[in-house]
Amino acid sequence: VCSGCGTVRDVHPAGDALGDLPETERFGFTVGSVEITYRGLCPACA
Repeated sequence: VCSGCGTVRDVHPAGDALGDLPETERFGFTVGSVEITYRGLCPACA
């Protein structure tokens, strides 16, 4: 998500965000999905 103009682009990072979360950081939750948002400036706003 561009912090300047709000442009949104979908990305597909490698790896397993849910699998990378240690049991100690789940606090007993059964996690069903993960959302990650990257924020910065797009080329037009940089």
